[in-house]
Amino acid sequence: MLFFEIITIVLPVFLVILLGWLLRRIGMIDATFLATTNRLVYYVALPLLLFHRIGTADFASNFNPVLVGGSIAVTVLLFLLTWSLGAPMKLPGAVRGVFSQGSCRGNLAYMGL
Repeated sequence: MLFFEIITIVLPVFLVILLGWLLRRIGMIDATFLATTNRLVYYVALPLLLFHRIGTADFASNFNPVLVGGSIAVTVLLFLLTWSLGAPMKLPGAVRGVFSQGSCRGNLAYMGL
């Protein structure tokens, strides 16, 4: 039973990915569309989603200090790890910062944190 629950949650995500791949492959969407859509999602849709979720959240019953603390700890550790990996990769300072930020910051919005 759990298998079908997991499939009903994960399958739509993979179907959207497949649809994007197919649309790109047949030329219905191009690099300009993807760049514009990425900016729209990152600067408009995700902040709106976060604002909505925070505004409608029931913090009294949903607050989980272990989850919050764990998320902060993992984010900090991931940032430090990716920052330290930037040196052997010979990444310049600005690129190293972008590498570290991109590795740890973007996923929190998708998790709803």
